[in-house]
Amino acid sequence: MERHGCLLNRFSFMPDLEDLLGRKIDVATVKGLRDPFRERILSQAIHL
Repeated sequence: MERHGCLLNRFSFMPDLEDLLGRKIDVATVKGLRDPFRERILSQAIHL
């Protein structure tokens, strides 16, 4: 599997993962995080 798939492939797993975990999830790249929130989000992030 390619490390960097198309955007659709990267996020198509979200509903299944939310069902499995029983909670809403957010998926983002580090570059996509805004500066005021980046450190707090990264401290809580779970890397897959």
